[in-house]
Parts: sequence; structure tokens; C-alpha cells
Amino acid sequence: MHKRSKLLMVGLGAALLLALATSGAAARSFGLSDNTYRAQWAALRFIAGGRTVTCPVTLEGSFHSRTIAKVANSLIGYVTRAIVTNAACTNGSATVLTATLPWHVTYRSFAGTLPNIERISINLINASFQVQPRESVACLARTSTANPAVGFISLAGGTATSLTAEEGAEIPLTGAFGLCAFGGAGHFGGTTTSLRTQNGAANITVTLI
Repeated sequence: MHKRSKLLMVGLGAALLLALATSGAAARSFGLSDNTYRAQWAALRFIAGGRTVTCPVTLEGSFHSRTIAKVANSLIGYVTRAIVTNAACTNGSATVLTATLPWHVTYRSFAGTLPNIERISINLINASFQVQPRESVACLARTSTANPAVGFISLAGGTATSLTAEEGAEIPLTGAFGLCAFGGAGHFGGTTTSLRTQNGAANITVTLI
């Protein structure tokens, strides 16, 4: 009888673990505590042709809803405001082409083993900057569906802690009679010092639903 009870307990435990695993794997969406955001970099880098311009940058925007489906390349929100503090830039300057706003934010992927999410990757499309390294020509950097800026949102216990620009993503450069393209693709890099709701009042939390 004792042996039968032990086998029953083992069976129940295995069934519970399977149910939990299945529940995490079946989750198709992420739930957000707020659908607005403000991402602030004290030093966002733009690297091109061996030169790096570093500037404080703020991006503000919103997600279409508080639910994000795990569907690659689906449109999930917009950047509606972008600010570069040129007075604090080092080794050059950068200007946001505000006429191109709003910029598109699309879902890319996630990392981690469900239900523990470590990060969510996103694409930034149609982002447009003019960047001019000191003692060099001004170049236009514009992201696209084919060449998006890529960022990943780091999570700790379900709370979004930072947004990091993926430096490996290549951004085409144009301008200066072909000299910009000749220097190769550009790259963004750097991690936010703050990632919160648009009014700055709260952190953004992410859950599986």
C-alpha cells in the first residue's frame, strides 16, 4: 500500500510539472502593465567609418495595446517623439528628422525559457537621423524593414529594466555624393539609463498571457 501511494504521488507530481510546462509553452502573448514608454540614453552611440558620435537621446511612444502577440515582424507600436541633446554630444552632432515620425516598432523575438523571459527583441523601422562626426561629412542614417535598428528589452522578475541598441545591426548611410556609403554601414549602440512609462511614474512589467 505504501509503495502504491508513493507511485501515485510521483505520478501526480509529474502531471503537475507537465501541466506547468504546457501552460508556459502555450502562452501566445505578453501582457504589459502600461502601453506607453519613455526610453532615455545618457550616451547613445552611432558608429560609422571608424568614428563614433555619442549623444543623450530620448525616445517616447506607445504600444498599440497592452497585449503583444509573439508573432515575428508584427507591428506593435510607434515612436512618436525623438530628442537628441546636441549640446551634450561628443565627437560630433546628430539631428532627428522629425518629419519621418512616427517610426514603427515591430516584434522580433524573445529569449529565455518560458515562463522565465530574459529579454524581448524589437525592430525600429523608418528611424531617420543625420549624423555628423567632428571634421567629417554629414550622413543620413535611415532604418528600414530590410535594415532595422534592433534593440532588446532586458527583464528582471518580469520588470523591464533597460533597452539596449544591438550594435551588430547595420544601418545604411547615404549622402555626401556617395562618401557616406563608401565608409560602410552605421551602427547604433548603448543601453538606456531609464526605461519607464511615458510620464516616468512607473516601471513597465511584462507577463505571459
